[in-house]
Amino acid sequence: MRRVWIFSLLSALILPTAFFIYPSHAATLTITIDPHTYSGSGNVIDSTSGISGTPTSVSYLSSTNCGVFSFPGYGRISFPTTNFGSQFSVSAWVKPSAQSSINTLIATAGSGLSTNGFKIGWNEWQTSNLKLLVENGNGSSGTATVSNNGTVVNSTWQHLVYTIDVSTRAIKMYKDGSPVANNGTLLSSNPSMNQAFFIGAMTDSSYYMNAQLGIMKIYSTVLTDAEVTADYNSTSARYAATPTCPAVAAPSNSSAPTISGTTAYNSVLTAANGTWSGNPTGYTYQWQRASTVGGTYSNISGATSSTYTLTSSDIGNYIKVQVTATNSGGSTSATSSASTAISKATQASLSFTSSASSKTYPYTQALTLTPSGGSGTGTVKSDIAAGGTATGCSLSDSSTAPTISATTNGTCLITVAKDADSNYLIATSATVTFTFNRATPTTLTITTTVGTYLENLVLATSGGQSSASDTYSVTSGPCTVSGSTLSSSAWGTCYVTAYRAADSYYAASQSSSTAITINKARPTANFTFSTAPEYRKATTISVVMSTASTVKFLLNGKALPGCQSKVANAGNSYTATCLWKPSTRNYATITMQVTPVSSSYFTSRLESPTFLIKARSASR
Repeated sequence: MRRVWIFSLLSALILPTAFFIYPSHAATLTITIDPHTYSGSGNVIDSTSGISGTPTSVSYLSSTNCGVFSFPGYGRISFPTTNFGSQFSVSAWVKPSAQSSINTLIATAGSGLSTNGFKIGWNEWQTSNLKLLVENGNGSSGTATVSNNGTVVNSTWQHLVYTIDVSTRAIKMYKDGSPVANNGTLLSSNPSMNQAFFIGAMTDSSYYMNAQLGIMKIYSTVLTDAEVTADYNSTSARYAATPTCPAVAAPSNSSAPTISGTTAYNSVLTAANGTWSGNPTGYTYQWQRASTVGGTYSNISGATSSTYTLTSSDIGNYIKVQVTATNSGGSTSATSSASTAISKATQASLSFTSSASSKTYPYTQALTLTPSGGSGTGTVKSDIAAGGTATGCSLSDSSTAPTISATTNGTCLITVAKDADSNYLIATSATVTFTFNRATPTTLTITTTVGTYLENLVLATSGGQSSASDTYSVTSGPCTVSGSTLSSSAWGTCYVTAYRAADSYYAASQSSSTAITINKARPTANFTFSTAPEYRKATTISVVMSTASTVKFLLNGKALPGCQSKVANAGNSYTATCLWKPSTRNYATITMQVTPVSSSYFTSRLESPTFLIKARSASR
């Protein structure tokens, strides 16, 4: 004996939310629960309509009377919502065990006479009178129809039939093909006939059947006496002292098997069995291959499980699976549709590392590239990918030990690829960035550090190395710069910085802030006499200065009277004059002691050439 313990889980795939039983004039079978066709485990499948019931604490006795369900104690089979309509009949072969209260064969309601729905079985409440019983209610009231006499015999196989006409409210009962008189109580008014139902218990899991159950049928009509007799005769041989079991039909396929999985080399395909009737007890598999989708498919040696791992022999071909379902009645095969053409597989992810990731100018570097991942036997090759910022990126060859080069600084993107082989497609890695950096130049230094007020100073540098031109900026001091020319507006110290931009090879460089000394300027003068100096003849000494100044005139080192503080400024065109009448006839030197107004000039002494004061050429 095998006991089947199944969780109460309804099979929504087998039946819609509600199954309808429609009335008919002829005996129309709508539900058949036949243990003879049960697979021995799992849900109990109605072999007529395909609805699925979940057994709980129910044993299956495969060798007893062609197979029976045993409901000891708390056993029941639960089914989904079903509409029993306005007429129906229930027939069942049962072998009861003694029990002193209601034995429930089938129910759509829980305990309580008025509970909405029906309960069919034997034994009235709290008795063991073995009378056939139909209880029903509409939620507020209920009735019980019972046979006049005890009819059921414990520990004996018997055929029970109950017919119910909801419209006339009439209930009839039968045992072993013959009518059984009842008390004539009518069905309640408007009970619900569209509910889930249990076999073996009321739907609140009470009043269990406590019996063995053979074949059970539900019809969508009220069976006639003749139809009840015919139903009895059609199955009675199973429950004789020496049972005669009917032949079981081989499984029948209504939905072909299917294949799932990736149709590429080394991938696993999985067979789904499809939909079968006849309660198959097992399935076998045979995977097949053909060179064209509509070609002749040949069995693949050894491919006989529900999964199949694709091999190199499958590439370019098509695959089917043949599923064979078996029960005690025989075996039936069904074949899936063809797969798509089997392709080469995608390689495992390919990556690599590089022995170096950057280089400063000059822009060339030997590399060792170390790949990892990928699949198959293809050759690994290196290459430059688009997208780098350097110009002229190239590899010396496609090996994994190339030399990388570029013509400018920036980034080069390296990739590796593993070639396709007979089983795998080509694989390409993500890129790895190699950076060429400009070289660091030598220190940029300003080499011109001394200038003179009002004189343009051309700046120069050393170092730097970039081919770019220098640019200069004054950071402080009385100077301005244009290009490389420094101009001063006063004497003192100017601080200047030089900057040289980067080129393709060397980084930018900048000097430190360099002190440039601007020395004071020496004033200049243009010295003239109004007439050549003559003894005792007045002449005007004129000196045109280069800057506003105070001029002190001296003759042979002695101050000339009246000419000790002569002013030269913009108002007199920077000209200082001294009226002088030579009083001797000797050699003379005129000296101008110049004191500039601006501090950016030195105080200077300017001397004329020594000259001879001539004798007066005319009389007084």
